[in-house]
Amino acid sequence: MLKDAKIIASKKIRFYPENEQAYHDALMLYRRSYNLAVERFRNDDYKDASGKSINMRPAIKAQVKQEHEESGRAYNSIVSDNGTLEAATKFKAVCEHNKKLKGAKEGFAEIHFKSRKGSRHSFSIDRFPKGLNPCIDALGKIHLTEDVPAEAIGKSCVITYDKGRWFVQVQQHIELNPEIQGKVRCVGVDPALCQDSCRTFATCYSEKEALIAGDNVAKTKLFPLMKQVDSLVSQKQKILNTQKGVVFLSSACPKTHK
Repeated sequence: MLKDAKIIASKKIRFYPENEQAYHDALMLYRRSYNLAVERFRNDDYKDASGKSINMRPAIKAQVKQEHEESGRAYNSIVSDNGTLEAATKFKAVCEHNKKLKGAKEGFAEIHFKSRKGSRHSFSIDRFPKGLNPCIDALGKIHLTEDVPAEAIGKSCVITYDKGRWFVQVQQHIELNPEIQGKVRCVGVDPALCQDSCRTFATCYSEKEALIAGDNVAKTKLFPLMKQVDSLVSQKQKILNTQKGVVFLSSACPKTHK
């Protein structure tokens, strides 16, 4: 194992925005920018006269900025850019997927619009700021419920609205313990159940030997118990059948009292 090895993970932290409506406006802005880009991709309007892809962000930003300013909603250019970039990333993935299916009759993917329906929505930010308030000028301050890892500062983050709650997902580094005492040996474990044999547990393989855990346990332990269970079930059924007969006779021939 490498010394000082780390795993790059993510940490999800709940927060409370002072201006919640501004964050809802950001979700709308991100979705609108994304959908405008998707519309261009679907209509094949993302190329110039020479067939090269164009930078759609300036035109989309100008349009959504005007829409948000006219309606009095919060606007941030970074949020709009990231919505457009996400659409481009997904369109590229769809194209690569469909390219692999060349000659096929089905299985092709298609890029879709984002819907305002549902209980979970999100938008991304390029860099989580030192002040711990993303896009503070447009969105206002937030109150975090946990500490933000130092490595998350300056890295991208995702803001999520899920069933009425706000979360920020940031980068986190998890250090691994490289200390190993003694010589290391590796064992391969096959936990699959083989129905054609009596093996019911795991088979372990090393470089020099193999170990079967629970070898013949079904034959020597489980089958005898299953026979006992079958016998008990049979006896129970006989008793129930006898009781049904008694009930039938008693109901057919009721007692008479003189």
